[in-house]
Amino acid sequence: MSNPEKKEDSGVLETAVRGRTMAIPEQYDGSCDWDEWLEHLEDAAFVNDWNEAEKLKWLPLSLSQKARSTFRQLPPSIRSSYRSCVTSLKERLDPPSNAAVYRAELENRRRHAQESWSDISRDIRRLVEKAYPTLSDDAKDIIGLDKFLNTLDRPELVLLVKQRNPKNIEEAVRAALEVESFMIRPVPGLLIAKPYNADPAKNETSSDISRLTSCLERMQLRLEDIGQRMQAFQPKQHDRRGDYATERAANGQRPERRTCYRCGRDGGYVTTTRKDPHPGSDLMAVVGKIDGCPTNILIDTGSAVTLVQSGILTEPWRNGNLLAADGTHLTVSGKRWAKLEIGNQAFTHPVVIVENLVQQALLGRDFLRRFGCTLNIADAVLQISGESVRLMEATTARRKVDVIIEEDVTLAPFTECCVMVRTISAGNSHGPWLLEQRPEGRLPVAVARAVVHPREGCVPVQLLNPSGDKVTIHQGKVVATIEVVDPLPLERSLKTHVALPTAIEKLLDEVAQRTTSEKLDKLRGLLTDFADVFSTYDGDLGRTTRTEHHINTGDAQPIRLCPRRIPWHFREQMDGLLTDMINKDIIEPSTSPWTAPVVLVKKKDGNVRFCVDFRKLNLVTKKDSYPLPRIDETIDTLAGAEWFSTLDLTSGYWQVPVAKEDREKTAFCTPKGLYQFKVMPFGLCNARATFQRVMDLTLTGLKWKKCLVYLDDIVIFGRTFQEHLNNLAEILQRIRQSGLKLKPAKCRLCAKEIPFLGHIVYRDGVRTNPSKTEKVASWPTPTSTSEVRTFLGLASYYRRFVKSFASIARPLH
Repeated sequence: MSNPEKKEDSGVLETAVRGRTMAIPEQYDGSCDWDEWLEHLEDAAFVNDWNEAEKLKWLPLSLSQKARSTFRQLPPSIRSSYRSCVTSLKERLDPPSNAAVYRAELENRRRHAQESWSDISRDIRRLVEKAYPTLSDDAKDIIGLDKFLNTLDRPELVLLVKQRNPKNIEEAVRAALEVESFMIRPVPGLLIAKPYNADPAKNETSSDISRLTSCLERMQLRLEDIGQRMQAFQPKQHDRRGDYATERAANGQRPERRTCYRCGRDGGYVTTTRKDPHPGSDLMAVVGKIDGCPTNILIDTGSAVTLVQSGILTEPWRNGNLLAADGTHLTVSGKRWAKLEIGNQAFTHPVVIVENLVQQALLGRDFLRRFGCTLNIADAVLQISGESVRLMEATTARRKVDVIIEEDVTLAPFTECCVMVRTISAGNSHGPWLLEQRPEGRLPVAVARAVVHPREGCVPVQLLNPSGDKVTIHQGKVVATIEVVDPLPLERSLKTHVALPTAIEKLLDEVAQRTTSEKLDKLRGLLTDFADVFSTYDGDLGRTTRTEHHINTGDAQPIRLCPRRIPWHFREQMDGLLTDMINKDIIEPSTSPWTAPVVLVKKKDGNVRFCVDFRKLNLVTKKDSYPLPRIDETIDTLAGAEWFSTLDLTSGYWQVPVAKEDREKTAFCTPKGLYQFKVMPFGLCNARATFQRVMDLTLTGLKWKKCLVYLDDIVIFGRTFQEHLNNLAEILQRIRQSGLKLKPAKCRLCAKEIPFLGHIVYRDGVRTNPSKTEKVASWPTPTSTSEVRTFLGLASYYRRFVKSFASIARPLH
């Protein structure tokens, strides 16, 4: 047979097979987008008229490298169904945890050289879909449009596109294309860029002309700005209402009412919305006192009056508000005469008290004109009543802005959603802003911490309801605050080593043996932020607020059992254990009608373990059927990750409180009296279910995506080190919010492979733990039927790694 004829079309190969044409999909190796490749596979299946069974046959043949290895690790029960295989492969090869990576990629996206607006808009839409999969289409349009406008590389292009007020990214692309095509048309009288000329003299002349033209344009703009500033020093007349924010011109007429060239608002007075269109100049301030309070006072010739923060002075005032230079409405809370001390002189002058003023105080034109002040910017000196006062550079103080809900929002139990909320007095700043939940004012929901860019006063906020009850947040409720931040490049950040507890330092020393110093510094910074999550001494136990352990005994009568005899040589150790549990707030004295006996079990090191026999109590307790995760499914989820960390709680059961009404049922008798547990003890039939529920509630929304949890064992995973570090930070934050504590000695961070549930988990999958297989190999020869069953149970734990295990073990059954 001759070689088949092939041709490529949209990622699908068409091959002549046995006289008919068959479309064969491209190979998937895990490097391209999973959803796009799956569409190609479904297209090929449609063309070839494949059913589910035929698609299942072609699926492994279309995978290569890491993807094929991942497919082979799927359990046989999953590999028997095409839909199950596709779902499991997507979870492993393209997990939802990549959203953080896509958000970072979107944040850093810039227009490349020769890249068209259509191409970058298409890529932005793709990144927004990947970065914010749960948002509504309207929210995605806002984020995509904002990012596209940020990629416009010329200020004049940004201005002209924004003037067209595009509603979505498609309109912005059309506007950018139209504006750019107009800007590149040759216009008579304008200088046009020429091709490179080999004559250096001509090139230098052209470059000089360009520089001179640019310099003349800047000088013209500066002269216009100086002229506007000079007009501000004309005499003014206040109206009878005392409105300091509105002034009359020298001829007694109000200033011209027109559109502000900065904020674009129509109908505002130019004097109230003026802002330097070239904000590169430094702000100048003097150090002084206002009514004896040390204050940094900004010299602001653009302000008609002198303003002071409400935290420095207070005085009631019934009149209105002011408009700041950036368009922000300033809430006025009062006016009064105040004593201003500048240099060696004191002045009494009326000031306006403002609630949301950014600076501590602004020295306005009314003060400068009244006391004959001269501002010498070149020498950084303020001449005031014959005295020269040195000026200093001032920076804009940060302020937090409240974020409120515009309409009622209802969240079902254990769910999360993204809503658009409005900011209060955010001005026209487009960020970046840091959004955080308000530490004061407790909310029934958790608010995700994020960096946002307000658009028209609105920002997206992610809300999570971790409780088992439906929660409603009513309109007007303040749910978070935003604060302007300055992004700092990573290479400029300072490396500071804070002294950490010894247990955490030992944990870092263990990590230092298998990673670089740069990664270690990042991990150290993370652990410094979450040092309070780790126990630093033996009695340092947490106490969760997520739930309580209940013991439902129905109508059963209290059970009272006689105490068991405690050997005399164990009495001293038992007294020490009781004292230790009292000091740790584990137990308390009791007057309960219930009582259970204490059993002391000798350990290998010669000490004893304190146990209580709750078997009779368990017989009358209504069982909790909350499920534990399947071990095989838990381990299979970790395939494909490259970085792992394991966390273990400090005496996990003792960090879960027992409901007050059920504490008496945990009572036990000792030679020193009757005691009962305040926290969940070992031996209760529903303790495992309660603890698994606590961990699932703690890690709601993160489980299976960024971490796995089996009782008190937590595994965090990630494909890259930075992604893994971000996931680790989220899990530690959840543990902190739940009030739990970790035991550093049992934790293992940032490893390429880890032991978990009797297996070794690493990048390529899972394998047996040598320490466990050694116990199976060295197991003594069974001598009875029960011993044979015990051995079969032990050996069956690794049956998935033994080919034809059932056939080998059949003679023993």
